[in-house]
Amino acid sequence: MVAESGAFDAAVSYRTEGIFLSARVRRVVPRELIARAWNQYRRGGLGSLAGEASKRLRRRVPFRYRIAARVRWQRYKYGPAAVTEPLYVFSVDPHRIEHEGPRFERSECIGTVASGEWDRDVSEWDRVIHTSLKNRFEGGDDWAETAYYRKAKRRIERDGYYLGYTDFETFRSERLAYVDRLFERIREDGYRTQAELAASARDDERHETVPAHHRLTYEVGCNVARDGTLVFNSGKHRLAIAKILDLDAIPIQVIVRHRGWMQRRRAVVSADDRAAAMDRHGVPADHPDLEELLGGPRDATPKR
Repeated sequence: MVAESGAFDAAVSYRTEGIFLSARVRRVVPRELIARAWNQYRRGGLGSLAGEASKRLRRRVPFRYRIAARVRWQRYKYGPAAVTEPLYVFSVDPHRIEHEGPRFERSECIGTVASGEWDRDVSEWDRVIHTSLKNRFEGGDDWAETAYYRKAKRRIERDGYYLGYTDFETFRSERLAYVDRLFERIREDGYRTQAELAASARDDERHETVPAHHRLTYEVGCNVARDGTLVFNSGKHRLAIAKILDLDAIPIQVIVRHRGWMQRRRAVVSADDRAAAMDRHGVPADHPDLEELLGGPRDATPKR
């Protein structure tokens, strides 16, 4: 195993350690792909790299087929409580999202159900991002004065990777400029859904490698814990900006639901007296994830 690990290190680290592959291999395997494999291996070992490779193979199945398979499984498993619109966009008060937990890949996991203890491994929502952006946009701080800037620099230097970036100067020139533009756009034009923004409003410089179907899952993402708590998953810059601007509501999508929450959904939708069932199972009547089931409001237009 030591020998294998050492050989792997040499094979994938040519970019950062000065070890170069043969010209033939470099023609077949893009340098950026090898660099990503190396960073994945450094962060999580061979198991993590194998998992990432498996995920990329699954992505070769067309997105619409994956979504259709999830809907069929849900209908079989949960009957009338099934999530039949995995891409449904909810309108939610951003201040309602107060916790974050394990991150699930959006396009890989949207519309799925997960059991286990993941919903108990939660913490207060990322205050580094929120405080840094607040100091930047309300206090006028330079990015270099913020904890977000220092965190990104530290993580890239230590781990070789942060939020998709392997080079801090690129992060500084691209990501921070993107956040500046994003704040100004939301403040001036209001918060719009991805459908409203359409392809022309995306930051093509940052997202040139993002497949088109990812845009169907690119709203702020939340997961639903077993007790119905909305747990932040993705889109932290937009969520932070919405909180800073004190918006009344923003569009979100639910990525993963806990199995315990699905059981509560089923208990509510199957009951003759749904109000009593909600009370009995501790489900708030205004929970956004009941809109699809109970025919509630479907307006995801953000409010200022």
